[in-house]
Amino acid sequence: MQRSKKINMFKHPKWDTHFKLELKIAIIFVFVLTLGILYFNGLGHVRKQAQIQRLLVSSLPDSFDGVHLIGTNAVVYSPEADMILYAKHELQPRPLASLTKVMTAQVALGETSTLGTIELNDIALKSSGNDGLIPGEKWNLTDLVGFMLSVSSNDAAEAIKMTYDSNISNSPLNDTTFIGKMNELAKNEGLSSLSFQSPSGLDNEGKPTARGSALDVAKMFAIAYREHPDVFALSSEASHVYTNIDGMSHKAENRNPLTSKWNLLASKTGFTNSAGGNLAVIYQTADLSPLVLVVMGSTEKDRFTDIDQLLTDSDQFLQAMKAEGITIDDIREQRGISKIDNK
Repeated sequence: MQRSKKINMFKHPKWDTHFKLELKIAIIFVFVLTLGILYFNGLGHVRKQAQIQRLLVSSLPDSFDGVHLIGTNAVVYSPEADMILYAKHELQPRPLASLTKVMTAQVALGETSTLGTIELNDIALKSSGNDGLIPGEKWNLTDLVGFMLSVSSNDAAEAIKMTYDSNISNSPLNDTTFIGKMNELAKNEGLSSLSFQSPSGLDNEGKPTARGSALDVAKMFAIAYREHPDVFALSSEASHVYTNIDGMSHKAENRNPLTSKWNLLASKTGFTNSAGGNLAVIYQTADLSPLVLVVMGSTEKDRFTDIDQLLTDSDQFLQAMKAEGITIDDIREQRGISKIDNK
């Protein structure tokens, strides 16, 4: 007896055709759905980028609309986003006065093996100003740099320069003077407007010995703080007691009254007849992103009022960003800038 042949319905030509058709429809549906998800996610990202651009274009000027500075040059700069929040003649070089000591400190802290211990002498202590230093004192380099930044000590700046130049004069491997090192570092950091003829920035016969733009000063300060945060943090303290190698103490009183009002990470004052009143600060914002604020060409008193005004308006700007759901990190990522470690 012949067995009846079983028919596989899925192998039947009619069913096979239907199955292939439905499979194709399913694949197309999944593909279209995936494209839709990617599109709307991408659209959301595009919209956020558009928000950022809109904020930069429209909200930025309004945030600083009421600014009236005595200073002739100023900038509010975010190093993490490489963004200028506010600017006033920020590219115009001006006398630096004691803002010069930021570069003096950076070069000195990078030359610890050459400098070693600093011994003060009569020649160094002939600089303008009296910071309580006396001939014969011996200092660890980092302590003397901290003292220099805190009280803007011209004597300390000159002693550091003289010690370096004296030490390299006995070394055939290094013929670059301390001032040469300052200018070389500025060039290597891309800060083309900066030029130095002294470690203190004091006027020489009425003429400035250091010049640079507000924007380059801001970038210089950001780099110096990033590389040496512990030493530059001392410049933001209202007062600090420094001790030399022999145990003699020197109390440093900060010349910037804003150190007790704002959460400053670092501060540097500057004043000469040619420069007027200068001031640079690094401010730690509520979201922990630092801002660098610089005012130049103000008066000895009004430089503090100028920076205080810019700090207030910077906070308002950041609040406007927060209301839009935008952070400094958003802007940094949009510009493809790596996050800076400020620890």
